[in-house]
Amino acid sequence: MGKYIKIFIGLLFLILAVIRFWPASPPVLTVAICADSYWGVPDGHPTAIWEKAIEKFQTQHPNVQVKLIAGVQKADYGEWLAERLLSGQEPDVFLIPREDFDNYASKEAVLPLNNLIEADSDFDTTLYYPVSLQSGQLGSTFYALPLESVPTLMFVNKTMLRDYQIPLPPPTWTWQDFYSICQQTTQDTNGDGKLDTFGAYGYTWQQAALDNNILLFQTDGNNRIAHFEGPDLEAAIHFIRSLQELNQGYRPTARDFDLGHIAFRPLTFAEYRTYQPYPWRVKKYSSFDWDVVPFPAGPAGQNLSHVDTMLMGISRHSKNPQLAWELLKTFSYNHDVQKLILTNSLGLPVRNDILTEADSQKSFQQSMGATNQNLTLSAIHTIMLEAVPEPVFRQNQEAMEKANSFISRIIEENLPLNNNLNQLQREINSLLLQ
Repeated sequence: MGKYIKIFIGLLFLILAVIRFWPASPPVLTVAICADSYWGVPDGHPTAIWEKAIEKFQTQHPNVQVKLIAGVQKADYGEWLAERLLSGQEPDVFLIPREDFDNYASKEAVLPLNNLIEADSDFDTTLYYPVSLQSGQLGSTFYALPLESVPTLMFVNKTMLRDYQIPLPPPTWTWQDFYSICQQTTQDTNGDGKLDTFGAYGYTWQQAALDNNILLFQTDGNNRIAHFEGPDLEAAIHFIRSLQELNQGYRPTARDFDLGHIAFRPLTFAEYRTYQPYPWRVKKYSSFDWDVVPFPAGPAGQNLSHVDTMLMGISRHSKNPQLAWELLKTFSYNHDVQKLILTNSLGLPVRNDILTEADSQKSFQQSMGATNQNLTLSAIHTIMLEAVPEPVFRQNQEAMEKANSFISRIIEENLPLNNNLNQLQREINSLLLQ
């Protein structure tokens, strides 16, 4: 019996030795992104930057395998990710749809990043645009890092302004300037008694509110509070009324702008990047010359833009959270990767040092295929420093649908503002408490 025990013990030591010196399987990180453009416009190679970033990460972590999951369209991505989270099969690192961010953060689906940020001496949050960084924050806790940002800007039909001998508005223009140009460009050009050209399409009371120093939703701890009353919002609604009255009952359309019959239209920076260069410019807006300018400032506000930001977080259940953090940093924080956004993507870098670098404007213009751009990277940098995050949260869609319906009726029926806006604020705040 002793002989067999000795043999058994010998085999056990042999097995333990083999296990000890057997090469360990390399760590595997999975990353989930959308298969198409995050910004909803044509993009020939939406995964290019991700692939280059992963290559850079793997040069520094050659023993780590990274699997890129990029087969789900953006329209289906939110549902796909929710299913993975429910089944516990979510990727280590993944894009977080903005409309789901509050929900994922509050339900602890994503890993809080504060400890990782504080422990990383090579990470400096001051290198981000505040508007971009804040988008991944809930209360005082970071749950995601920004990857790209896209402000909304005002497209301007330069051909129309030239035809009416109107100079391009300066970066610090006001509502008064805006109204004056809209008044001059709203005309019956063929004498048939009907208006043919118009001042603006798509400029909403929400944008007017922002440019008159109104934040419709503010955060108090983890709660959101609506602000739909006060003289500044009333002024914004009065201004929208005055613009609509110029159109004499006609409602301009997107087609009117596409045909060159409208002077101003808000669109995103991603749309600017898509449709300014050849050949998309020819396909979309071939009949007129156009560019972008900041929004006009209200009497109580500034030339501000809303900014939408692409966010990425780490699964709370990741088996390799430190490696996942290093990969997330490569996407979000690495200088070389962020600089690729200027030439290989449709958004803007979220690092605030890139747009001010000497060679950035040159590479940006080359990627745009145009040399007569009115909007410089210096101007974009200023816009981003002053911009406000796009309000996106769980009840946002329902709240804004209610507010839009309510305020549209106020404008169209010329209803008194004070009492109606007080009622709207009470209803929205009740909704936010649900």
